[in-house]
Amino acid sequence: GVEHLSGPQGWTVMFLKDNQGKEIFIKDVEKRLDISKSVTSNLIKRMEKNGFISVCYGSNIRWM
Repeated sequence: GVEHLSGPQGWTVMFLKDNQGKEIFIKDVEKRLDISKSVTSNLIKRMEKNGFISVCYGSNIRWM
């Protein structure tokens, strides 16, 4: 579950949780974690595949 996430995945979940109700874009995660666009993209895809987040492409990210 979410409690076992560490590193960038854990930080991303905490960032989304702290900003619930706000539109969060992939670029916001990129800036907050200070990681490259490609690393952020792979991180988001992996988290979505594992069911931790929901992404509305062309829009925003939502924490599940």
